[in-house]
Amino acid sequence: MHRHVSQFATTLATLLVFLGQSAVARDWIDDLDQSKSLAEKESKDLIIVFTGTAWCGSCIALKREALDQPDFALVRDSFVVVVLEYPQATKDLPVGKREKYVAWQAKYGIHSFPTMILADVAGKPYAFTGYSRGLAAKEYLRQFHRLQGVRRQRDAAFAKAASAQGAEKAKYLDEALTAMRQGFPEDKIDRFGDALVRFYRPEIDEILAIDVKNEAGLRDKYSKVLGADAERKQTADVLARIAAVYRTDGCDKAIRLIDQELPKAKSAELRKQLQYTRRVYLEWSDRYDDALAYTKEMLKDPALSLSSEERLRLRERIAFNLWRLKRIDESIAVYDDLIAQAAGNARMVWGFHRDKADVLMRAGRLREALETWTLARKYVKKGSDDWLTTEALRIHVLMKMQRFAEADAACEDLAKGGDVKPLELAGILSSQAWRFKDAGRAREALEKAAAAGKLLATVKPDRVEQAEVDEIRHRIETLREKIKTGDSQTKQP
Repeated sequence: MHRHVSQFATTLATLLVFLGQSAVARDWIDDLDQSKSLAEKESKDLIIVFTGTAWCGSCIALKREALDQPDFALVRDSFVVVVLEYPQATKDLPVGKREKYVAWQAKYGIHSFPTMILADVAGKPYAFTGYSRGLAAKEYLRQFHRLQGVRRQRDAAFAKAASAQGAEKAKYLDEALTAMRQGFPEDKIDRFGDALVRFYRPEIDEILAIDVKNEAGLRDKYSKVLGADAERKQTADVLARIAAVYRTDGCDKAIRLIDQELPKAKSAELRKQLQYTRRVYLEWSDRYDDALAYTKEMLKDPALSLSSEERLRLRERIAFNLWRLKRIDESIAVYDDLIAQAAGNARMVWGFHRDKADVLMRAGRLREALETWTLARKYVKKGSDDWLTTEALRIHVLMKMQRFAEADAACEDLAKGGDVKPLELAGILSSQAWRFKDAGRAREALEKAAAAGKLLATVKPDRVEQAEVDEIRHRIETLREKIKTGDSQTKQP
C-alpha cells in the first residue's frame, strides 16, 4: 500500500511541476528595470526579448515554439526573462509604457523583431540572437547556456585587466572583446549592428590610448572596427535619405539623388549599396531595358569586388529583366546557366528552378514548367517550406494543363504523407476548386471547396494565420457564389 501511495505522490508531484511550468511560462516580466533588480537580487543573467506578437510572424512562432513551452520555463534556473511586446507603430504603445519602451529600443538599437539579448545584471549585453525556425525550447536553453560562457570569458579577462597596467592591460581588454565576437558575430552585424562598438566603446578607447604606436597591433585592429562601424552608419544614413525621397517623390527622383551621391561616395561599400539600390529603382519604375544594361555594367565593374554569389544574384536579375522584356528564350538560357553554375548549393539551385518555372508558366509553356518543377523536387527536403511550394505549384500546373487525375493523386499523396498542415492543404484544395470551376467542372469544384472548408474547421489559427484562413474562406465563398449564379468568367480572386 505504501509503495502505491509513494508512486502516486511522485506522479502527482511531476504533474504539478509540469502544470506549474506550463502556467508560468506565459507570465514573463514586462519591465526591464524590474527585471534588472530581480537579476541582481538572484545573481542571474538577463534574457531580454524584443517581440511583437500582434503583427510579426516570427515573433508568434517564437512564442508558440519556445516561450510558451513548459521546457522553456527551465530558463529561470539561470536567467531572469523580460519580454517586451511592441506594436507595429510606436504611437500604439500604451501611454504608461511608451517612454520606457522607446528608450529601451533605442538603447539596444533594436530594428529587427524578434531579437533576444543576453545581458549581465546591469543590462550590458554579451550576446544577441533571434528566432530559429523549428528550434525546440530545450535547444534554445542549450544555446543560452553556451552563450553564457561568453560572459564568463569576458568577466575573467576584465578581472585580469583591472589589476594590470599598460600593454598587459590592453592585452586582457582585447581578450575580453575578442571572446565576445562569439556573441556578436561579424556576419550578424548587418542585422543587429556592431554591439561591440555600441556597448564596449570605453574599453575600445582604452585599448587605443594604450597601444598608441600600434606596437601590439591593437590600435590598427580596433581602428578598423570603428571605421567599419562609422562606414555602416554613413551608408545607412544615405540610404535612408534616398528611401525618404522615393516614398515622397517616386523612383525617378530617388535615382537622380543616387546619381548625385555616387561621385561623392568614398567607401567601396557605400558605392556598392548605391548601385544596388539604383538597379532596384530602375526595375520598380519598369525601366527594364535600363535595368538590364545597368546590371551588366555592375558585373563588369572591378571596383565592386563582387563575390561569386553576388555575381550569380546579379545574373538572376538579368534573367528577370529579360523576361519582363518578353525575351523568354534568352531568360531561360540564363536560368539554365545559373543552375549549372550554382551546382553544390541546393537552396540556390532550387531557387533558380523556381524562377525558371515561373517564367515558363507565365509564358504559357506549361509542359516545360512541369518538367522544371519535377526537377526542382531533387533539391528540397520533404516536409520543408520549399518542398511544399514545389508540390503545390506542380499541382497548379497539372490543373492548368487539365491533367486532373494526376493533380488529384499528387494532392492525395500530400494529405497521406502527414508533412502538410491542414491550413496549407486547404489552400491547395481551394486553388484546385477554382481550376475545376474554370474548366466548367462545377461538381468537382464544389467537392474540393467542401474539402478545403472541412480542413479549415480543424485549424486553430494564430494572428498571422488568421488572415490566410480568412482569405481561403473568401475564395471558397466567392467560388460557390459564382457557380450558383452561373458566372463562368470570373477568375480566382
